[in-house]
Amino acid sequence: MVWLMAALVVLTGAGLGIWWWLFRAGLPRVRGTLKGPGLGAPVEIIRDKWGIPHIYAQSLADATYGLGYVHAQDRLWQMELRRRMAAGRLSEVIGAVTLEADRFVRRIGLRRAAEAEAAQLDPQEQALAEAYNRGVNAAIAHMGRRLPLEFRLLGVRPAPWTTADTLAWLKVMALNLSLNWEQELFRHRLVEQVGPELAARLEPHYPAGQPLATAPGGEGAADSAEQLLKLFDAAKPYLTMGAPGASNNWVVAGSRTETGKPMLANDPHLILQIPSLWYEAHLICPEASVTGCTLPGSPGVLIGHNQHVGWGFTNSGADVADLFIEKWHPTEAACEFQGQWEPVAVLHETIKVKGEADAVETIYVTRHGPVMAGGPLGTGPALALRWAALDPGHAIRTMMAMNTAGGAAELREALRHWPTPSQNVVFADTAGNIGYVMAGLVPVRKNGTGLTPVPGWTGDYEWTGWIPFEELPQLWNPECGYIVTANNAVVDCSYQHHISWDWSAGYRAQRILDMIAARPKLTLQDFRDIQMDVYSLPGLEFADHCQNLRPTDPLQQQALQALLEWDGHLRPDSIGGAIYETTVHHALHRAYSPLLGQDLLEQWLGKGHTPAPAGAGVGRSTTIATLLRELRFRDTTFLAGGRPLAVVAAAKAPAPVLAGGEAAACDNPWDDLLAASLADAVAYLRHTLGDRPQDWQWGKIHRLQISHPMSAVKPMHLIFGGVDLPVGGDADTPHQSAYVSHRPFMAAGWAPSYRHLLDFADLNRSKSVHPGGQSGQPGSKHYMDLFPLWYKGEYHPMLFTRTAVLEHAQSTLRLQP
Repeated sequence: MVWLMAALVVLTGAGLGIWWWLFRAGLPRVRGTLKGPGLGAPVEIIRDKWGIPHIYAQSLADATYGLGYVHAQDRLWQMELRRRMAAGRLSEVIGAVTLEADRFVRRIGLRRAAEAEAAQLDPQEQALAEAYNRGVNAAIAHMGRRLPLEFRLLGVRPAPWTTADTLAWLKVMALNLSLNWEQELFRHRLVEQVGPELAARLEPHYPAGQPLATAPGGEGAADSAEQLLKLFDAAKPYLTMGAPGASNNWVVAGSRTETGKPMLANDPHLILQIPSLWYEAHLICPEASVTGCTLPGSPGVLIGHNQHVGWGFTNSGADVADLFIEKWHPTEAACEFQGQWEPVAVLHETIKVKGEADAVETIYVTRHGPVMAGGPLGTGPALALRWAALDPGHAIRTMMAMNTAGGAAELREALRHWPTPSQNVVFADTAGNIGYVMAGLVPVRKNGTGLTPVPGWTGDYEWTGWIPFEELPQLWNPECGYIVTANNAVVDCSYQHHISWDWSAGYRAQRILDMIAARPKLTLQDFRDIQMDVYSLPGLEFADHCQNLRPTDPLQQQALQALLEWDGHLRPDSIGGAIYETTVHHALHRAYSPLLGQDLLEQWLGKGHTPAPAGAGVGRSTTIATLLRELRFRDTTFLAGGRPLAVVAAAKAPAPVLAGGEAAACDNPWDDLLAASLADAVAYLRHTLGDRPQDWQWGKIHRLQISHPMSAVKPMHLIFGGVDLPVGGDADTPHQSAYVSHRPFMAAGWAPSYRHLLDFADLNRSKSVHPGGQSGQPGSKHYMDLFPLWYKGEYHPMLFTRTAVLEHAQSTLRLQP
């Protein structure tokens, strides 16, 4: 018994030790007083019950120091991972599996561009960036050996944080939101395969009548394009990259609210992850009291409000990147430009690879930018990338000017210097003004519109400058009393400059406008209802096109009845919604597979060359818009050499979605296709959910999956956790939960990564939430505590006054100079 008791004590002690090492050893100190090297005056950090820090300082620089300190305390591994992504240094700690991602980043030169930008910052930017760095590095020093778990598992020590680390991650975000050049590659391949006329038919032209945010090729490079697409797709899983076209924001004037003051909503849509992309914080200093979401690794509040003005972002979709086809010299590092051979810069960068020999990446930079594929890097002509984010900018200056703006007019002026990515910014102030600016650098092209790669040797397609700030699309106190953007078209064809070909289909924007127009006076609850709305405009139109189907199979009859009786809401328990989604999925494959072939079709629908979360192609939302356009016109031949559509209807849907059995013949070939697609959908639902139609619910096949990067390594998922839950909506609903075509129907695309509702009658009534927690450490109670609120469509208050902060305070940490 003595030996048994001793063994139990030892095992219990060992278990507690392992538990402490895993979950408690890395947690930061959040109470008491610590020395803060480099501070100008004391800083007080009060964390509330949601883990959100309220940083009280006597200067903006010291508040920025405090922000760097709490970022490092709660998200240091996330920051480390981000700077390694941005510098092409993942392989140092992960191994050869990330080598292609590192090669891609080294070629594009995110770190080189960040270092160049850091060298040209103005004195105020430098001072704030350095204050932030000092805060991060003070927190690292205070941690000592008690680093977050990921560092200890991988045996990594963090290097001091630098300004280039901050700017490089901002350029990764810009890359994530500026992928029009990937569309150039896809269009190039599409035109080569089907010809320009059929490619134009398939191109998702912006649907007529959809809302606007503001009122009234080169020589063959197929091999090079294929190489670049493969390289980029291999990098995506490690760069947390996704399709770049998703977010909602809107602002309503006081004339249309119950309070008589403006209200503003924003929910940026990105690929969700653990820890959350965003970190909420509140900075209080003489220059401003500003609160909202921040990016760990970057100073300042990116989306939020201060005591005077608030704002929200959506991606504009502006085309700020072009691929140039270069004529390469046969024996030298040079390319042709207007009849002359120009030397090309050649760089050699060493990539350290864990457990293997170092790799050396040779990088070539032409007058247009880095060579990404072809030429000296492979077969086919060289493809060089001209991208606005590779030019030095002033992101930190703009962010701080927004944070300290005294009203809507000052915020608008701050946006003059916003670099990349181009963003739709709506804003409002306590004086009652509302406005909108499409902020950011957008090139003016000598010729062309960036539709496909262009010749680089002629000089005919050069960028000649940027659209002047005064000529960017913008609004100020419009008579209608509201402004809505949801990645829809910003301007119509009468606008003097080219902005993009890659707008969202506009369904989300239309639904938001409809809901605003339906309420004479709006409240924050109305705004919440809009953010959580799962009503599908294209879904109802598609169901209407199925009116003439006459299936003979009993289960297909029940499915059709559920589809025709569906109310259009893609709730998790919706049967009609599940039938719509599975039927339209098969209809897309049946309609376009014979024309494009399986590989190109899947790219068109959103799949890349590797199983990344999202890939090349125009995406599912715009392809549905293309299909609906065809269904409206009901052309009985499908262009592909005059091929009758009845032949297309006989095509089989691809695995893993099952193809159906017999479908009753209809009077129109389009109805034949829809009937076959309905049969496919029923076969899939029976195989997946059983034979009872009452079990065919959208949330059972459409599930939200969120994980930590370490969870990919078993059994780390037991430590870092994850989410797998039913979710409503899709890519076309205001509450967006997109899926990608090659992984139906999991919500592995993008979703609301943050939500806020701002009330300018009383900013204390403002609310926000993000789908995770403030801490990146699984042992913290704030690791995932905000997720239940986000999932249920609830929020926490954006505490603004000191009285409110103290009422909900849970800890206080003081930093002394």
